[in-house]
Amino acid sequence: MEATPENRTTLRHGSAFAQLSDPDCDALLLVMREKRLAPHEVLFRQGQSGDSMVIVQSGSLAVRARRPDGYDAEVARIGPGEVLGELCCVDPAPRSASVVALGESRVCELHAAALARLRDVAPGAYAAVMAAIIRDISRRTREVDAKAAELVAAKPASQPPRSPSSPAPAVPSQPPTHLSWRAPKRTSFPSPPPEEPPAEPPVEQNAVRRFLDRLRGLA
Repeated sequence: MEATPENRTTLRHGSAFAQLSDPDCDALLLVMREKRLAPHEVLFRQGQSGDSMVIVQSGSLAVRARRPDGYDAEVARIGPGEVLGELCCVDPAPRSASVVALGESRVCELHAAALARLRDVAPGAYAAVMAAIIRDISRRTREVDAKAAELVAAKPASQPPRSPSSPAPAVPSQPPTHLSWRAPKRTSFPSPPPEEPPAEPPVEQNAVRRFLDRLRGLA
């Protein structure tokens, strides 16, 4: 891209590069490539390998992610001055979403190889690009943390406390038919042996007892 005052203004429109000096801004513009997009033209396609980032000069882009049912859901819109795809510029990887132009648009594209050259010729511009990448990582980390906190808060308790006024849960009168249920065994204890009548004393002992009772005057 040409290092013109108009292009400098466009590049500085975004907060990522607002503080760049003229020399650093010109060095960044010289390693970037301008792309013009027609309405509904695809800039990035989800799943394709990517090694570049873009800065939107004009127009509007839609970020769309493929859902499990095959439908592309719009998750974000990108306008002038915003940066997109920073992570792929330092760590080439498949694109996580598709990006489509909603109307006629212009973007500045920076490839990973150009970023490596920028580190040597314009350290200030290189630092600005890396700062934008770090901010993007921080933003995504906060979004993941917030989503995880929402999921934890929405998870119901395993055993919610029952208020004293709420009725007790009904107990089924019959055991469920889908389970193999058996009545518990009753522990049987041995019954005590029947009491036997006292044995009659021998005849001799009866005679002696009657004799003693007569002596005592009891018989």
